[in-house]
Amino acid sequence: MVVNNCITFNHTLIRIKLFYTFEILKTKIMTTLTVQNLKCGGCAHTITKAVQGIDGVTEVSVDKDLSTVTFNTETDEIIEKVKTKLAHLGYPEEHADNTILHKAVSFVSCATGRLTE
Repeated sequence: MVVNNCITFNHTLIRIKLFYTFEILKTKIMTTLTVQNLKCGGCAHTITKAVQGIDGVTEVSVDKDLSTVTFNTETDEIIEKVKTKLAHLGYPEEHADNTILHKAVSFVSCATGRLTE
């Protein structure tokens, strides 16, 4: 957000107008999530594509060896959206329940990722 403003200083002999502009920058939050069921490049491709599709998410990277998903965002609300999306794809967070449904969905997500790589 950019804010333009003006300050006027009045003195009996001098009148000064000072114009200034400042910008309020949003802070990016770099987040790394450790997920379950991440096994190959197909999984990584599916995750990358899905997380990049969430508004407000930038710079997505997936490390299949460490089972991590790293991304930048501006709000905790978007982080929760990413966690939900990952769970729906079959890649719940490290300490979350990893049901048979998660495992089956991750298998399908993996196969889809391999086909679209």
